[in-house]
Amino acid sequence: MREARTDDYNWKGIGCSVSVVDTLGYSRIDTGLVTGIAQLAPGEHFLPHCHEFEETYYVVSGRGKVDINDQSAPIGPGCAIHIPSGATHALRCTGPEPLCLVFSFPRDRFDEITYHFAE
Repeated sequence: MREARTDDYNWKGIGCSVSVVDTLGYSRIDTGLVTGIAQLAPGEHFLPHCHEFEETYYVVSGRGKVDINDQSAPIGPGCAIHIPSGATHALRCTGPEPLCLVFSFPRDRFDEITYHFAE
């Protein structure tokens, strides 16, 4: 597995654009919840990966497919997804418009998350 630390927010090499929402100055305030936005263009995918902490997704717009361990499901606006700690998961934008989702982790800061990508 390949590791990626979250202190480098240029994630184009893993298949999508990821940005961290910093409405409270996350680097200065420990909130217990870190939130970000991921956007995948049509046909893009977020490579299979896992991390120590559980995660949630909320789909804002677009259509896609989420894989969690050995299960797959279509996703679209209004879908909320829970990803258990340690679960291997991936995303793919399957529609004609970008897939945009909000993600969150139960951590104080995004740099506490280490992603492990399948080879």
